[in-house]
Amino acid sequence: MLQRVGLDFKSREILVGGLTGRTQAVHRDEDDKLWSIVNPDPIPSPDGRWLAFLSDRDGWDHVYVVSSSGGAATQVTRGSFEAARIAWSPDSQRIAFDTNQGDHPGSRHLAVADLRNGPDPGRVSTFTSGRGTDMEPFWSPDGRRIAYQHTSPRESADIFVADAASINATRRVTASLPPEVDRSRLVEPRFVRYPSRDGQQVPASLFAAADLDRSRPHPAIVWIHGDGVNQNY
Repeated sequence: MLQRVGLDFKSREILVGGLTGRTQAVHRDEDDKLWSIVNPDPIPSPDGRWLAFLSDRDGWDHVYVVSSSGGAATQVTRGSFEAARIAWSPDSQRIAFDTNQGDHPGSRHLAVADLRNGPDPGRVSTFTSGRGTDMEPFWSPDGRRIAYQHTSPRESADIFVADAASINATRRVTASLPPEVDRSRLVEPRFVRYPSRDGQQVPASLFAAADLDRSRPHPAIVWIHGDGVNQNY
């Protein structure tokens, strides 16, 4: 399995081939402006029947599934949010991923799509919630647990393991924040929106110290992130 991106970055094909060297295109994305080149390679299911991939064909990065023998792709997730980092369960029945669905696009949580009755877009459930960001899911070999990375404004990134059937059964595995770091001095960002020149509301995170003197102006550092790996300024 491989993907082929056009030289103009306006098209992407997903190809399936064998040791004979013959390949078959099972999916194609086209965009008049630019296909999202930050999307990772498609992920084959462990049983080889399906390919899961991300596509921004509707304007958002969403999870799609297509048969490895070809046919129409099924959109698994829908809505004004983005999905990332696909992970198949060992039995090829479920897909875990992280998503920024919700009122705070800067936060991410885990979700699981149940494909036991086929790639039905209605069978997606949120797996984690609450404060902080959860991402990078990995299934245990028996499919009973999911390991993932969790971080929050006052916690550095650490590994947690949860029961795949109940997020309430969660165990922390690592503790990476040095003990000499005073958590109370770490600034928790405030989610804000500001208008752009075309009237669109741009989401942003505002970091301001708790003891900031708001009676006078202060300089600010602005980090602009548009989209893609090279649009950070």
